[in-house]
Amino acid sequence: DRDRLVQTGGARPGNILLLTKGIALEGTALLAREQSETLRAAGVDAAVLARAREFLRRPGISVLPEARTIAGAGRPHALHDPTEGGLATGLHELVAASGVGLRVHREAIPVFPESTAICAALGLDPLGTLASGALLVAAPLGEAERLEAALADAVEDQPRLFRVQVLQHAFLDHPGRALPLRIRTCTSARTRRDTSCAWPSASSRSCRGSARSRGSATARS
Repeated sequence: DRDRLVQTGGARPGNILLLTKGIALEGTALLAREQSETLRAAGVDAAVLARAREFLRRPGISVLPEARTIAGAGRPHALHDPTEGGLATGLHELVAASGVGLRVHREAIPVFPESTAICAALGLDPLGTLASGALLVAAPLGEAERLEAALADAVEDQPRLFRVQVLQHAFLDHPGRALPLRIRTCTSARTRRDTSCAWPSASSRSCRGSARSRGSATARS
């Protein structure tokens, strides 16, 4: 039904953003599976790695259950699944397609503890790490609350709320300051192809390819 099609570019000023599950599920799982020796040598606990390896299945990287719940519960303005380039790139893509801006408090972003530990050990930023499994949903306040309740009843992990503001650029709030979410082009070390990366800093960073060979990348701190 084309009348019910929800695209990335529909977010509007005053919308609320829901983020399902958290980040960075797929990137964390792949790093735990492919870099286990390096991570153990860096001090990451074996139990953390075991849980992270299972992220592909639990909570899982499919957003189909959440999308079906949303389709049956209401009419959001926009949907977007952050994947390559992580949540930072996903947020930038959503607001760029919608012609709006947003301000997000970094501490409010739900990052899995396993993602925090693994990214810290490798010098990566979870916000730039492959984020498949999460879904961004933009909707008016009342509709967002209905969708949040429906998602909480239907899926295991509670979504989180973010408010979209009209800004010239996308910003990420750190304690005491707001930094622009920048998109830069870098080269994946594995594929030698240009790939889009995003990170919440005006300072220079380098990027490297993740376990995927189709151009995904993670941002180094």
